[in-house]
Amino acid sequence: MSTTRVFKREEILLSEFYEVFQGTWKNVLCEVASSPKKVDKDTVTNTTSTCHKEDSTHSRNKSQHQDDIHVDCCHSDCCHDREFELADQSASYRHGMVMQSIVCYGLGNFTSCVIARYQLAFLLLLVDITEVSLRRCYVYDPKFTCQEQDVLAKLGFQLITCNEEGKRCVNETTLFYMPHCGKPLYNNLLWANWGLQLRQVIIIGNSFSNMCERLPSRQLTEIVPYIVKMQPLTKEWKLQNNFRFQDIFNDLGIHAFPIQMLQKASTELWKEHKEPTYHHLDNVEIILS
Repeated sequence: MSTTRVFKREEILLSEFYEVFQGTWKNVLCEVASSPKKVDKDTVTNTTSTCHKEDSTHSRNKSQHQDDIHVDCCHSDCCHDREFELADQSASYRHGMVMQSIVCYGLGNFTSCVIARYQLAFLLLLVDITEVSLRRCYVYDPKFTCQEQDVLAKLGFQLITCNEEGKRCVNETTLFYMPHCGKPLYNNLLWANWGLQLRQVIIIGNSFSNMCERLPSRQLTEIVPYIVKMQPLTKEWKLQNNFRFQDIFNDLGIHAFPIQMLQKASTELWKEHKEPTYHHLDNVEIILS
Protein backbone atom coordinates (compact mmCIF):
# COMPACT_ATOMS: atom_id res chain seq x y z
CA MET A 1 0.00 0.00 0.00
CA SER A 2 2.96 2.30 0.65
CA THR A 3 4.07 2.17 -2.99
CA THR A 4 0.54 2.92 -4.16
CA ARG A 5 0.32 5.96 -1.91
CA VAL A 6 3.65 7.34 -3.11
CA PHE A 7 2.54 6.85 -6.71
CA LYS A 8 -0.68 8.81 -6.17
CA ARG A 9 1.23 11.64 -4.50
CA GLU A 10 3.61 11.86 -7.45
CA GLU A 11 0.73 11.59 -9.91
CA ILE A 12 -0.98 14.62 -8.39
CA LEU A 13 2.32 16.50 -8.05
CA LEU A 14 2.99 16.18 -11.79
CA SER A 15 -0.58 16.91 -12.86
CA GLU A 16 -2.02 20.04 -14.47
CA PHE A 17 -4.48 20.16 -11.57
CA TYR A 18 -1.70 20.72 -9.04
CA GLU A 19 0.10 23.21 -11.26
CA VAL A 20 -3.05 25.33 -11.44
CA PHE A 21 -3.68 24.84 -7.72
CA GLN A 22 -0.24 26.24 -6.87
CA GLY A 23 -1.03 29.44 -8.74
CA THR A 24 -4.41 29.71 -7.03
CA TRP A 25 -2.86 29.13 -3.62
CA LYS A 26 -0.39 31.97 -4.18
CA ASN A 27 -3.33 34.25 -4.92
CA VAL A 28 -4.98 33.16 -1.68
CA LEU A 29 -1.83 33.93 0.30
CA CYS A 30 -1.60 37.38 -1.28
CA GLU A 31 -5.25 38.10 -0.48
CA VAL A 32 -4.95 37.06 3.15
CA ALA A 33 -1.56 38.74 3.59
CA SER A 34 -2.97 42.01 2.23
CA SER A 35 -5.59 42.11 5.00
CA PRO A 36 -4.91 44.73 7.67
CA LYS A 37 -3.01 43.26 10.61
CA LYS A 38 -4.67 45.46 13.20
CA VAL A 39 -8.28 44.78 14.10
CA ASP A 40 -10.49 47.48 15.54
CA LYS A 41 -12.05 45.78 18.55
CA ASP A 42 -14.85 48.33 18.60
CA THR A 43 -15.99 47.46 15.08
CA VAL A 44 -17.58 44.18 15.96
CA THR A 45 -18.41 42.33 19.13
CA ASN A 46 -16.58 39.13 18.43
CA THR A 47 -18.63 36.31 19.87
CA THR A 48 -16.86 32.99 19.90
CA SER A 49 -17.59 29.53 21.19
CA THR A 50 -15.53 27.72 23.76
CA CYS A 51 -12.53 26.12 22.12
CA HIS A 52 -12.27 22.37 22.25
CA LYS A 53 -9.22 21.25 24.10
CA GLU A 54 -7.77 17.79 24.17
CA ASP A 55 -4.41 16.25 24.90
CA SER A 56 -2.86 14.61 21.89
CA THR A 57 -1.85 11.06 22.68
CA HIS A 58 -0.44 10.23 19.28
CA SER A 59 2.33 12.80 18.81
CA ARG A 60 5.41 11.52 17.02
CA ASN A 61 8.75 13.10 16.20
CA LYS A 62 8.88 12.39 12.49
CA SER A 63 10.42 14.57 9.81
CA GLN A 64 7.96 16.59 7.76
CA HIS A 65 8.98 15.32 4.33
CA GLN A 66 9.07 11.61 3.65
CA ASP A 67 8.69 9.72 0.42
CA ASP A 68 5.82 7.75 1.91
CA ILE A 69 2.39 9.37 2.18
CA HIS A 70 1.93 11.75 5.07
CA VAL A 71 -1.45 11.47 6.67
CA ASP A 72 -1.94 14.64 8.61
CA CYS A 73 -4.15 14.19 11.54
CA CYS A 74 -4.34 16.07 14.71
CA HIS A 75 -6.47 18.21 16.88
CA SER A 76 -5.04 21.69 17.20
CA ASP A 77 -5.44 22.97 20.70
CA CYS A 78 -6.04 26.66 21.00
CA CYS A 79 -2.65 26.92 22.71
CA HIS A 80 0.51 25.58 21.08
CA ASP A 81 4.12 25.23 22.13
CA ARG A 82 5.93 28.45 21.33
CA GLU A 83 8.92 26.45 20.10
CA PHE A 84 6.89 24.85 17.30
CA GLU A 85 5.17 28.15 16.50
CA LEU A 86 8.43 29.98 15.83
CA ALA A 87 9.75 27.14 13.69
CA ASP A 88 6.61 27.16 11.53
CA GLN A 89 6.54 30.93 11.14
CA SER A 90 10.09 31.23 9.79
CA ALA A 91 9.18 29.42 6.56
CA SER A 92 5.73 30.89 6.14
CA TYR A 93 6.91 34.51 6.39
CA ARG A 94 8.46 34.12 2.96
CA HIS A 95 4.90 34.15 1.61
CA GLY A 96 3.92 37.24 3.58
CA MET A 97 1.66 35.34 5.98
CA VAL A 98 1.75 32.54 8.50
CA MET A 99 -0.07 29.24 8.05
CA GLN A 100 0.30 27.72 11.48
CA SER A 101 -1.75 24.55 11.41
CA ILE A 102 -3.82 22.23 9.26
CA VAL A 103 -7.00 20.39 10.27
CA CYS A 104 -8.47 17.69 8.06
CA TYR A 105 -11.99 16.38 8.49
CA GLY A 106 -13.75 13.67 6.49
CA LEU A 107 -10.80 12.12 4.67
CA GLY A 108 -12.46 8.72 4.39
CA ASN A 109 -11.20 5.15 4.47
CA PHE A 110 -7.96 5.43 2.51
CA THR A 111 -7.09 1.75 2.93
CA SER A 112 -10.12 0.68 0.89
CA CYS A 113 -11.24 3.72 -1.13
CA VAL A 114 -9.27 4.98 -4.14
CA ILE A 115 -10.79 8.47 -3.92
CA ALA A 116 -9.73 8.77 -0.27
CA ARG A 117 -6.19 7.70 -1.18
CA TYR A 118 -5.92 10.50 -3.73
CA GLN A 119 -7.33 12.99 -1.24
CA LEU A 120 -4.81 11.77 1.30
CA ALA A 121 -2.02 12.25 -1.22
CA PHE A 122 -3.24 15.81 -1.81
CA LEU A 123 -3.22 16.39 1.93
CA LEU A 124 0.47 15.49 1.94
CA LEU A 125 1.08 18.05 -0.78
CA LEU A 126 -0.79 20.66 1.27
CA VAL A 127 1.62 19.99 4.13
CA ASP A 128 4.50 20.54 1.72
CA ILE A 129 3.19 23.73 0.13
CA THR A 130 2.20 25.33 3.45
CA GLU A 131 5.37 24.13 5.19
CA VAL A 132 3.36 23.39 8.33
CA SER A 133 5.04 20.98 10.71
CA LEU A 134 3.41 17.56 10.95
CA ARG A 135 3.18 18.24 14.68
CA ARG A 136 0.61 20.89 13.80
CA CYS A 137 -1.49 18.82 11.39
CA TYR A 138 -4.64 17.19 12.69
CA VAL A 139 -6.98 14.60 11.18
CA TYR A 140 -10.30 13.12 12.13
CA ASP A 141 -12.92 10.95 10.50
CA PRO A 142 -15.37 8.90 12.58
CA LYS A 143 -15.10 6.19 9.94
CA PHE A 144 -11.36 5.63 10.34
CA THR A 145 -10.53 2.02 11.10
CA CYS A 146 -8.06 1.04 13.81
CA GLN A 147 -5.58 0.16 11.08
CA GLU A 148 -5.92 3.61 9.50
CA GLN A 149 -5.50 5.31 12.85
CA ASP A 150 -2.32 3.30 13.47
CA VAL A 151 -0.94 4.25 10.04
CA LEU A 152 -1.58 7.93 10.67
CA ALA A 153 -0.06 7.85 14.14
CA LYS A 154 3.06 5.97 13.02
CA LEU A 155 3.63 8.53 10.27
CA GLY A 156 3.88 11.22 12.93
CA PHE A 157 0.51 12.95 12.64
CA GLN A 158 -1.74 13.94 15.51
CA LEU A 159 -5.09 12.19 15.80
CA ILE A 160 -8.19 13.95 17.02
CA THR A 161 -9.64 11.43 19.44
CA CYS A 162 -13.22 12.66 19.70
CA ASN A 163 -15.91 13.77 17.30
CA GLU A 164 -15.80 17.57 17.39
CA GLU A 165 -18.53 17.81 14.74
CA GLY A 166 -16.39 20.51 13.17
CA LYS A 167 -16.91 22.84 16.15
CA ARG A 168 -13.28 23.79 16.53
CA CYS A 169 -12.32 27.38 17.28
CA VAL A 170 -8.88 28.67 16.37
CA ASN A 171 -6.67 31.55 17.43
CA GLU A 172 -4.06 31.15 14.69
CA THR A 173 -4.16 30.95 10.91
CA THR A 174 -5.48 27.46 10.19
CA LEU A 175 -6.14 25.63 6.95
CA PHE A 176 -9.15 23.31 7.15
CA TYR A 177 -9.06 20.59 4.50
CA MET A 178 -12.55 19.11 4.25
CA PRO A 179 -12.97 17.26 0.93
CA HIS A 180 -16.61 16.52 0.09
CA CYS A 181 -17.84 16.86 3.66
CA GLY A 182 -21.49 17.38 4.52
CA LYS A 183 -22.80 20.94 4.69
CA PRO A 184 -23.41 20.88 8.49
CA LEU A 185 -19.70 20.33 9.12
CA TYR A 186 -18.83 23.60 7.37
CA ASN A 187 -21.74 25.30 9.11
CA ASN A 188 -20.45 24.17 12.54
CA LEU A 189 -16.94 25.39 11.77
CA LEU A 190 -18.21 28.86 10.90
CA TRP A 191 -20.32 28.94 14.05
CA ALA A 192 -17.36 27.93 16.24
CA ASN A 193 -15.31 30.85 14.93
CA TRP A 194 -18.14 33.34 14.49
CA GLY A 195 -16.84 36.88 14.49
CA LEU A 196 -13.62 38.55 13.39
CA GLN A 197 -11.56 35.48 14.21
CA LEU A 198 -12.90 33.94 10.98
CA ARG A 199 -10.06 35.88 9.35
CA GLN A 200 -7.81 33.09 10.66
CA VAL A 201 -9.80 30.34 8.94
CA ILE A 202 -9.13 29.10 5.42
CA ILE A 203 -11.22 26.23 4.08
CA ILE A 204 -10.54 23.89 1.20
CA GLY A 205 -13.84 22.12 0.73
CA ASN A 206 -17.13 22.08 -1.11
CA SER A 207 -17.82 25.34 -2.94
CA PHE A 208 -20.03 27.62 -0.84
CA SER A 209 -21.19 29.52 -3.91
CA ASN A 210 -22.27 26.28 -5.60
CA MET A 211 -24.25 25.31 -2.50
CA CYS A 212 -26.10 28.62 -2.57
CA GLU A 213 -26.79 28.36 -6.31
CA ARG A 214 -28.06 24.78 -6.28
CA LEU A 215 -30.31 24.75 -3.24
CA PRO A 216 -33.30 27.00 -2.41
CA SER A 217 -32.40 29.82 -0.06
CA ARG A 218 -35.11 28.86 2.41
CA GLN A 219 -33.85 25.28 2.64
CA LEU A 220 -30.23 26.34 3.08
CA THR A 221 -31.13 28.88 5.76
CA GLU A 222 -32.94 26.18 7.74
CA ILE A 223 -30.12 23.64 7.48
CA VAL A 224 -26.90 25.69 7.39
CA PRO A 225 -27.67 29.32 8.31
CA TYR A 226 -24.06 30.28 8.97
CA ILE A 227 -23.00 29.37 5.44
CA VAL A 228 -25.79 31.57 4.09
CA LYS A 229 -24.85 34.47 6.39
CA MET A 230 -21.17 34.27 5.50
CA GLN A 231 -21.55 33.86 1.75
CA PRO A 232 -21.49 37.64 1.01
CA LEU A 233 -18.37 37.99 3.22
CA THR A 234 -16.49 35.05 1.73
CA LYS A 235 -13.69 35.24 -0.80
CA GLU A 236 -13.78 32.02 -2.83
CA TRP A 237 -11.42 30.60 -5.41
CA LYS A 238 -12.95 27.63 -7.23
CA LEU A 239 -10.52 24.83 -7.97
CA GLN A 240 -10.38 23.79 -11.59
CA ASN A 241 -11.51 20.17 -11.90
CA ASN A 242 -8.97 19.11 -14.50
CA PHE A 243 -7.54 16.04 -12.80
CA ARG A 244 -7.77 12.88 -14.90
CA PHE A 245 -10.39 11.45 -12.52
CA GLN A 246 -13.35 13.81 -12.31
CA ASP A 247 -14.79 12.56 -8.99
CA ILE A 248 -11.84 13.31 -6.72
CA PHE A 249 -11.37 17.10 -6.69
CA ASN A 250 -14.73 18.12 -8.15
CA ASP A 251 -16.81 20.94 -6.69
CA LEU A 252 -14.01 22.19 -4.42
CA GLY A 253 -13.00 25.73 -3.60
CA ILE A 254 -10.67 27.64 -1.32
CA HIS A 255 -12.54 29.94 1.05
CA ALA A 256 -11.08 32.83 3.02
CA PHE A 257 -12.66 35.55 5.13
CA PRO A 258 -10.56 38.72 4.77
CA ILE A 259 -10.76 41.05 7.74
CA GLN A 260 -11.70 44.03 5.56
CA MET A 261 -14.81 42.15 4.44
CA LEU A 262 -15.71 40.95 7.93
CA GLN A 263 -15.49 44.48 9.30
CA LYS A 264 -18.17 45.60 6.85
CA ALA A 265 -20.73 43.32 8.52
CA SER A 266 -23.26 44.76 10.91
CA THR A 267 -22.97 44.17 14.64
CA GLU A 268 -26.35 42.46 14.50
CA LEU A 269 -24.93 39.72 12.29
CA TRP A 270 -22.39 38.65 14.90
CA LYS A 271 -24.99 38.70 17.69
CA GLU A 272 -26.93 35.93 15.95
CA HIS A 273 -24.87 33.08 17.35
CA LYS A 274 -27.13 30.19 18.29
CA GLU A 275 -25.44 26.79 18.28
CA PRO A 276 -26.58 24.70 15.28
CA THR A 277 -28.64 21.55 15.82
CA TYR A 278 -29.67 18.93 13.30
CA HIS A 279 -31.72 16.38 15.22
CA HIS A 280 -34.94 17.75 13.73
CA LEU A 281 -33.80 17.02 10.17
CA ASP A 282 -34.57 13.79 8.35
CA ASN A 283 -31.42 13.57 6.23
CA VAL A 284 -28.38 14.90 8.05
CA GLU A 285 -25.01 14.98 6.27
CA ILE A 286 -23.02 14.69 9.49
CA ILE A 287 -22.19 12.01 12.02
CA LEU A 288 -23.10 13.45 15.40
CA SER A 289 -21.21 12.64 18.58
